[in-house]
Amino acid sequence: MATSGKRIAALCAIAALTIGACAPGVSGSKGGEKRRTGRTTHAFCKVGTPDAWKKHRARTTYKTPPSPRAYEGVVSPDGKKIFAEESTDRLTRVVLRTPGGGRKVIDQMPQTRSKKLQQFVLWDFDGRWLVYQVSYDAENMNDWAIYAWDSETGEKPFRITRNTANGPFLFLRAQGGKAAWTQGGGGAGRKQVHVYDLRSRHDQVVRTGMVSPVTVSGDLVVWREAFSATAPVKVQAASLTTGRGAKLPEQLAKIKGTTFVTGSSDGSTWAWTSPDMRKLYAWQKGWKTSALVATLGEGQFFDQMEIAGNLITWQDESGLWAADLRSHSMTRLNQDGVPHANGDKLLVSYQTGGFSKDPADYQGTTAYVLTASRLAPLPSCLGWVPLEQPPTETAAPDAPADPAAL
Repeated sequence: MATSGKRIAALCAIAALTIGACAPGVSGSKGGEKRRTGRTTHAFCKVGTPDAWKKHRARTTYKTPPSPRAYEGVVSPDGKKIFAEESTDRLTRVVLRTPGGGRKVIDQMPQTRSKKLQQFVLWDFDGRWLVYQVSYDAENMNDWAIYAWDSETGEKPFRITRNTANGPFLFLRAQGGKAAWTQGGGGAGRKQVHVYDLRSRHDQVVRTGMVSPVTVSGDLVVWREAFSATAPVKVQAASLTTGRGAKLPEQLAKIKGTTFVTGSSDGSTWAWTSPDMRKLYAWQKGWKTSALVATLGEGQFFDQMEIAGNLITWQDESGLWAADLRSHSMTRLNQDGVPHANGDKLLVSYQTGGFSKDPADYQGTTAYVLTASRLAPLPSCLGWVPLEQPPTETAAPDAPADPAAL
């Protein structure tokens, strides 16, 4: 629908006052249609998935057979490598898939007949190093080890660490030849933030305290930390290069009480949730303030948040969504789906035929890779005005004793 230049200019002026620039979608840039909302809105508007996006998805979609059972977990920064877990009644494997049907087994272990189900959990790949978790007991989330594999040499994977101490759920990240994670063992219920040099095999503890799992963005290792039982949780950071404390972007440093935070591979874009996990905020380099992206209803929460280029993806009860920071709009990619972002690549995998916990219903896995920089902006959300996270929300208490917080 056409709109006047004055209307577009006015919206750009409003956005410039708070974010500092008029995003391409708002200005009616090439590739993004304009959607008139008829009213002012703060959350991104929902739009249909463009045909061009669907065609892009169809070109990279592939399916795995019902056996072995497969989980496509990690994509490389260039999108040409996909790492997957394959399992049968007897074996569990880590495999590398390459274009043209190439397949290489990287690691494997026998399945046990006891309740201590062993499995691989694939986490991250920085272009050279794959880091993954070996979970030894499905009923004990603290019984695990971390392994790394060098794709340049192709040598046998090596173990980085073994854990049995109580701690947070493992989130493992790799970037620039370094791996980062949080594990228990700090004493008095405290946890440790680790940065591990994959070339020299040197492990450095950069922080001990009431800390959360980490994310890595640019040269920053970022975590949430509670300094007392009543004070709000704060976002903290260390340099991935040096291990020393590092300064956060101003908008990140202001966050208090959030339950989850993640950043893009290059450090330019960040997303986090409100203390109740029902609001999603974002900030991008060049913006003067953060902005509300989406809000969920009572009892719902944001999960599986990933950032690929200008796209922020997440899961909620209604499916897998992608928000486009250029157009201030969002679209549902799938009813089901687990995302993994790496640079501007986004891998999405889901059970063919729909999710089911019953192994007898498993029909294989469907997966595809989107390149965010090759996707035109979604239709723009005209009438959108950025809403910064209010100070009263960021000051919400977040007690370290609450297992959901840390």
